[in-house]
Amino acid sequence: MFGKKSLNELVSTFLADNSERRQGSNSRINALEEEIGATKANIETETQRLVEAELTDDHKGRDDAQKAIHTLQLDLERGSGLVNALRAELGKAGHDEKILANIRIAAVKEREVRLKRVKTLTIEREGVERQIKLLEAKSQEIDDEISQALVDAEVKTLLPIVGHINPQAAGLHDYERERFIQRWVAGEDTSVLFDKAAKQEQPREGSIKITHTEHMETVEPKCVGRTYHLAGEGRKTLPLDS
Repeated sequence: MFGKKSLNELVSTFLADNSERRQGSNSRINALEEEIGATKANIETETQRLVEAELTDDHKGRDDAQKAIHTLQLDLERGSGLVNALRAELGKAGHDEKILANIRIAAVKEREVRLKRVKTLTIEREGVERQIKLLEAKSQEIDDEISQALVDAEVKTLLPIVGHINPQAAGLHDYERERFIQRWVAGEDTSVLFDKAAKQEQPREGSIKITHTEHMETVEPKCVGRTYHLAGEGRKTLPLDS
């Protein structure tokens, strides 16, 4: 019967039986103590009757009182001895060794199961940790590949032939040529880059654009001059310093 119960069930049964046993013993002790109290009261009564019989020289009353007192004292000794024995029993373990042995066996079995579970979980955790390391390495590998894929490798490859794609693109700045190729590959409009470049070359209002050209005037006397383009005033030729 005990072998089929779990450790928790065995302990619960043990505690319930122990509690019931203690309650029974305490109830019996209380009842005996009440009897002892009544016996002591009866002894006092019979003792008083014995004294009166002695004073009145009542031989029969004296004998009856003495017999009653003797009987009551025996009851008192029996009751007191039983109370002391019950209290001593409550102070001891007072349990069936077979029950405690079965509880210990159940505890050993549960310990073995628990330790086996710990070993299994430890092995499982180690496997998970190995998988995590592999996944982390794979994640890093993917990150590296993403970083490489984000580089416009095709743009670098096409830069040498940008002039063949569009002769105007050859005159753009390096970063503008790259943008041109990006837009060209994506099938987007590339003319906006040339429009922007043209606008950047146009002189701003109030600025002076100087074109260095050296030429000989056809009028007499011949001289060398520089032509200056003044915004808003047309072209003017100024003589060079000799």
